Amino acid sequence: MRTESNIRPETAEIEIAANRMAEVILRENITEETREDATMYRYDEYRLSVPYRENLMEHVSQSLDAWVTLARDTEYAKLASEVRAKRDALLAETDKEMCLDRLGLTSPEGSTFTAWMGVLTTLASAVLGPMAKYRQALRDSPQQEGFPYDVTFPVPPEKGD
Repeated sequence: MRTESNIRPETAEIEIAANRMAEVILRENITEETREDATMYRYDEYRLSVPYRENLMEHVSQSLDAWVTLARDTEYAKLASEVRAKRDALLAETDKEMCLDRLGLTSPEGSTFTAWMGVLTTLASAVLGPMAKYRQALRDSPQQEGFPYDVTFPVPPEKGD
């Protein structure tokens, strides 16, 4: 996660937590900038919860790149899972709009194309209409540039669209 501070951060720190656990805090891409007579530091910060052990900081320091990669991958997977869960919930809210039994389709009298035109129009509207496009945009959310850190979900169509 991108963050900033007026205190120069260490690239790695350990915070001891309860139950023999520790929080490994890793920072990378540290930049310094001066703003209104104050020095600010911007950086990416990642956190990993791990079992505490003696010499943990020494172990982290010896393989810092591997720890940063693990932390970055862990954050990415967590955020991606959260975005997909929200997307899935939004899709579930609209499932009823796509169920054929809820479209009010009735079997027309006769077998001519004209007789079936109303059924086909209703079906095409459901399959190709605004709700279908909205649902496809939801399914495409993981392909957005910036996923999973910066995702914009589509706006659902108004009822009756």
